Amino acid sequence: MQNWVLNAEKKSASYNGLISDHNSTWCTKFKVKGAYVQMLKEVQKKLEDALSRLELPAINQIEEKKKSVSKAKEVLKKEFISVNVDYDSKVENKDLDFEDETVKDRWSRNIGVMGLDALKKQASSSILLFNLGGIGVEIAKNIILSGVKQFTVADAKNTRYSDLAS
Repeated sequence: MQNWVLNAEKKSASYNGLISDHNSTWCTKFKVKGAYVQMLKEVQKKLEDALSRLELPAINQIEEKKKSVSKAKEVLKKEFISVNVDYDSKVENKDLDFEDETVKDRWSRNIGVMGLDALKKQASSSILLFNLGGIGVEIAKNIILSGVKQFTVADAKNTRYSDLAS
């Protein structure tokens, strides 16, 4: 945070064009010379005050946390070793034929952005995603929709309601 303040004191920010159009309230506040630096200093002071009021955990709490993390790692290792992957024999891999005009038409946007060679590499790649979590579901969806050859998820955790809020 201190580096932000020092950088802001050395060089003032300028807000114009698209930034000004979308953030006019903030840009108006910062047109006053030194306003941005002053705001940073106020935020820094509030943060330092809040952090100074926090109680440090006792050494025994830290040790207990380390032990529980170690136990969790051991459980995960056992869980991943015992995962049944018999379903792999039933997987049908279909290669994309980029010489086919219908395939080229369907993937034209991706070809335009990434190029045909990159898309061929992506289409032949296999992805393994560990510990899905709430946000991992969105990442998995995007990877799958991008057209990879094989996608595997390894996650020993059960889904919780809090995952839905990610």
